[in-house]
Amino acid sequence: LFSLPDNAPAKEYLQGRGYTPERMREWSLGFAPDDWKYLTTPIINMGKHEPAVGCGLLYSQSGKTWDFNRNRIIITIHDLNGTIVGLAGRIVPGTEDGKKQVKYMNPCESPIYHKKKLWYGMWQAQKAIREADFAYIVEGYMDVQSMHDADLCNTIASCGTEIDELQVKLLKRYTEHAVLFYDSDTAGLDKAMKQINLFLKSGFKVSVVELSNGQDPDEFIRENHFKKLTA
Repeated sequence: LFSLPDNAPAKEYLQGRGYTPERMREWSLGFAPDDWKYLTTPIINMGKHEPAVGCGLLYSQSGKTWDFNRNRIIITIHDLNGTIVGLAGRIVPGTEDGKKQVKYMNPCESPIYHKKKLWYGMWQAQKAIREADFAYIVEGYMDVQSMHDADLCNTIASCGTEIDELQVKLLKRYTEHAVLFYDSDTAGLDKAMKQINLFLKSGFKVSVVELSNGQDPDEFIRENHFKKLTA
C-alpha cells in the first residue's frame, strides 16, 4: 500500500475517508494488486501451496490456483494476542470495470481463523472495554477504525458475519453491556433487532444508538467530529 503512488485509487479512497499514513500503519492496512498470480507464483515456488490455500491466501479449484484477494484494500484481523489470523479485502470503489463484485471478501475458515470465536478490533479494544464496562458493536471493519480514531476505543465488530453465541460468550469476559451502533438503513435496523435478543438471552444490558438520514457509524463520526459518545 505504501509503495503505491499518491494518486492510486486505493490511496485516494483511504485519504478521502481521512486516513493518514500513520493511521494506515496503525491498522496494518495493505493492498492486493489486480493480479491473479501476485502471491500464487512465489508461494508455489516456495513449496507452500497447500498451507496458503488452507489459510485463505490462495484459492484453488479444478487444478487451478489464484490469489484470493485482487484489487482490494487488505484489512488484517488479529486474535486476542495480536497475532494476524485472517485477511479481509475491501474492493476499491470505482475500479470494478462494470463487474459486479462483493464489497468485502471475508477470510475463509482455516486452522487459525474461526470467525465465531473472534471480534474484529478486540485485540486493540479489550482494555478500553473493561475500563468503560461496555462495548460498542458496529457492522464494518472501517466503522471500528473510525470509532477508535475518535477515541471510542471500546468498539468491535463481528468480522462481516452474523454475531454468534460464542462471540457473545467471549465478550462477556470483558463486559455485560453491549451498545449496538449499526447503519440506519432497514438492513441495519433488522440486524439490531436480531442481535438484541441474542445479547439479552446471555444476560447483557443492551443499548442502541439511533442514526438518521441513512448514515453509518463511520460517516456519522467523520461528519460530526465526535470524540465522545455516552451509552
